[in-house]
Amino acid sequence: MTVIAQASQATDAVLEKVHAAQQALNLFNSRIVNGAGVLDDPSRRRADLVEAIAALDAALEIMLTTAWPRERDYAEHDR
Repeated sequence: MTVIAQASQATDAVLEKVHAAQQALNLFNSRIVNGAGVLDDPSRRRADLVEAIAALDAALEIMLTTAWPRERDYAEHDR
């Protein structure tokens, strides 16, 4: 598999993980504070944050371990 094909697969995986993190944080856009100005369900919000962090850590790991294409790889690919 070429470096570009591998990077393309890694890109898909990174985007998937980022989307998962966004989904985990999505509830923070809704009403999560009670009438006293306190998080309505802090244990659920904590779990959402843990899930988002795990997804972002996984995305970062993919980014760090992927051999990303260089200009010459693209030039060779275009031939």
